[in-house]
Amino acid sequence: SEVKYYHQNIWTRLTDAQKGKISIFNENFFVSLNNVILVYAIEAEGEKIATGQIALNKFNIAPQKSKVISIPEYVKVLKDERCLGKEIVLNVSYQLTTDEPLLDKGHELAHQQFVLNGYTFPYLGFDSAETAVKTEDHAKYLVLSANGMDVTISKITGLVTYIDMDGKALLEEGYTLKPDFWRAATDNDFGANLQTKLAAWHNPEMELKSFKQLSNNSVEAVLYIGATESILTLTYSLREDGQLLVEQDLKVNPNATERPNLLRYGVELQMLKEFDTIEFYGKGPYENYSDRNNADNLGIYVQKISNQYYPYIRPQESGNKTQVRYWKVLNSAGKGLEFYSNVPMECSTLNYLTSDLYPSDKKCQLHSGDLTPRDFVSVHISQRQMGLGCIDSWGSWTAKEHQLPYQDYNFKFVIKPIK
Repeated sequence: SEVKYYHQNIWTRLTDAQKGKISIFNENFFVSLNNVILVYAIEAEGEKIATGQIALNKFNIAPQKSKVISIPEYVKVLKDERCLGKEIVLNVSYQLTTDEPLLDKGHELAHQQFVLNGYTFPYLGFDSAETAVKTEDHAKYLVLSANGMDVTISKITGLVTYIDMDGKALLEEGYTLKPDFWRAATDNDFGANLQTKLAAWHNPEMELKSFKQLSNNSVEAVLYIGATESILTLTYSLREDGQLLVEQDLKVNPNATERPNLLRYGVELQMLKEFDTIEFYGKGPYENYSDRNNADNLGIYVQKISNQYYPYIRPQESGNKTQVRYWKVLNSAGKGLEFYSNVPMECSTLNYLTSDLYPSDKKCQLHSGDLTPRDFVSVHISQRQMGLGCIDSWGSWTAKEHQLPYQDYNFKFVIKPIK
């Protein structure tokens, strides 16, 4: 979809965001746009507020020429009460009005999206004295409970080992809410030997240095990652309504000799198999990455987890979504967990663990058809993931702006129960 997007021959510029004027450029060299119709939609956080069509034949946009046109009722639509305080986007799609050789009437020739009003990310500060939160302090673990949510935190590892909602376990037995710095190496990663150069971040040993309860609803665990000479502080705060705020703060050694980049910064968790659906507000519908997401539009998407993995010939990283405002993992009854942050996230949920897609630091000749889906779902909630690169597959790194350099990071996100 990304290649198709950049090969399209119709391009749009938003020339006046207040009045709804757009400039349409016909990049073709020999044909006009007289057989094309513009289909537009104005959406407020996934809700369609207005849609319409504009036949371009009356504008006679010649090859290599531009014309400025206006979106009908644009100003009135933006004043609609459904738009107030929300992120608003304008989607434009250019479609054929007649059958053409190899292309049918209605075929989309080009599309673009414009953000008219940005998203307001929530403030994530929680009250430090949530009196309705109960604490059970045991020798090897501590449990925070509120509004039917029970969060169990290990005093041995500093990690969340159980999340229960109304007495029902949501996490797969034996797995934890685990810090995540890695991804299954792509062909480009192997080509640049990143699986070796950055290996310090692959399942590093994390030694618990301290574990303390900050208040009746908040716990702090400090872990040392020797392989990268860094300190990771995890803070868990449970609110009276059952929402869990997680803060993951990484401090690296500014004087370290070895300074490997990260492939991802976030967490992973494994949920029960019954949670087989994702609903998210972000870039979609296809998998996308920070340097490969222009073809995808912001919107609300509902998808099956079984369809998230793209069957590349050789198993590798797959299924990521960028610019995520919220990410829900749900069962058939619409129950599950929602994840949101105060910044755009990158998320994915697959039927495979990273180790299934990356069994070795050697380029194994395994095929996607050889994979067996797990009997649970693996959820990745990340602040960022390194881009794909795609400059070449034999040595080039991803552009610097899409890398995660060896530096301090701080990521806050909320796990919200959906009942």
